[in-house]
Amino acid sequence: MSAIYITLTRLEGKGLVSSWMGAPTDARGGKAKRHFKVAPAGLAALNQTKAGLMSMWDGVEDALRIAGTVAYAD
Repeated sequence: MSAIYITLTRLEGKGLVSSWMGAPTDARGGKAKRHFKVAPAGLAALNQTKAGLMSMWDGVEDALRIAGTVAYAD
């Protein structure tokens, strides 16, 4: 769990997510819960990463077609 929070803290420092503390609850022993939301810059980064991954996958899929193997059907 700590690795996830470290990563989220780093993403927040880069402006890719934002966080806030919720109200303390009895169910959590009086502890507040931290909530995270993806920021517009985070959405842009996700879309850019997806585009890069899809571009790489297209190259792999083309090579599979040439080899006579299909990875998946659209």
